[in-house]
Amino acid sequence: MKEFFENVAKWFENNWQPIVTTLAIIIFGILLVRIILAVIKRQLSKTKLEKTIQSFICSISKFILYLVLVFCIISSLGISITGLTVVLSAISLAISLALQDSLKNLVNGFVIISTGVLKQGDWVQIGSQEGSVLDVKMLYTVLKTADNKKIYIPNTSVLSNSITNFNTLKFRRLDLNFNISYNSNVDKAKQVIMNVVNACENVYKDPAPTVVLSELGASSLTLTLKVWCGSSDYWDTKWFLIDNIFNELKRNKIKIPFNQLEISFAKDDNDDSQTYVRKDLIVETAEHKAKPTDEGDILSSINKSFTTKVQEIVKNTKEKRQAKKQSKKAKLEAETEEKDEKENN
Repeated sequence: MKEFFENVAKWFENNWQPIVTTLAIIIFGILLVRIILAVIKRQLSKTKLEKTIQSFICSISKFILYLVLVFCIISSLGISITGLTVVLSAISLAISLALQDSLKNLVNGFVIISTGVLKQGDWVQIGSQEGSVLDVKMLYTVLKTADNKKIYIPNTSVLSNSITNFNTLKFRRLDLNFNISYNSNVDKAKQVIMNVVNACENVYKDPAPTVVLSELGASSLTLTLKVWCGSSDYWDTKWFLIDNIFNELKRNKIKIPFNQLEISFAKDDNDDSQTYVRKDLIVETAEHKAKPTDEGDILSSINKSFTTKVQEIVKNTKEKRQAKKQSKKAKLEAETEEKDEKENN
């Protein structure tokens, strides 16, 4: 045992310089990598790149920088990089064969980022999974569900499934079905539904909301309501309409049928079915939200920018002409004053 420790001490004594150099490279290398990553993040934050692209670039940069640091550490220990490169090539070949799925995920990550299919904050549905995009990593995409859970989906699965992005356009159509009994007054039911729609400020007036009798069911009539609202207001609008339309149908004694066995012997004069109806009447909103313009129309955006530039050029030309006229006028006035002074003298 004593001989072992002596050999260890001799080894440290003979190799203390490369050991110190390696430790210095590790310490300063980690600090340098962190500084470089911080600079990259800061510079990317100043650009107009999407946050998902910024995060992906930072992940790749971090991997490359630490890989370079590992090579520097190995070189400082006196190990030949050339021989190590051959070994690493053989190992990387074996790893690439074993990790084909991971490499596919990496390549598909580049595809997702470059095409802009997903952006951070978008509410999407990928296959059967639905949530908000938190990040697109090198190997997987992270979603956050409505009940605050994280879902990690491999990038290959993302591109192999259908992707529904609910935030690509600024407005969406909301379709709701309401069933009423065959004995109900259809026109009255339509008017009740439209009264609730008119009271919702999130519903756009253009395109106009519609409610139609869409189906004659086995035991009920189906009224279909179609309205347009902002993508960010979709769920609030849906909950508002369902809640208040149900309440208003009950208030107006329009029966909403459901699967049941109903036996009636006599009329009940003490019917308290309206007891649980809210007493506050629904009131039409004073103003509805304005529908945003479709920025996806490339031609319209080009025409807008062209028109803006033309207006700026015309404005600048007018200002220059007015400035020249004023300078000429001032010059003539100065010359006239000089002549008058000379004549008086």
